[in-house]
Amino acid sequence: MVEHLHPTCEWVEVGEDDERVIICGEPAKGYVEDPAGKHHYACLEHAASVKAHVGSGEWIALPAHAPARPYPESMP
Repeated sequence: MVEHLHPTCEWVEVGEDDERVIICGEPAKGYVEDPAGKHHYACLEHAASVKAHVGSGEWIALPAHAPARPYPESMP
């Protein structure tokens, strides 16, 4: 299975007018694995909603990434 390098939150909602689709798209902080082994990524705000939609599995937090050094040539 291929892991995403920069996964985003998969939370989706239909707007009040039943035509507009709202997608979160925030950087994912973890994922829920469904019974088939597929990962469903979510931000912290929508983790419970994504977990309820998948129906099973546990929340697995993604490792934190260190920020890139702004000027690596200036570092010793």
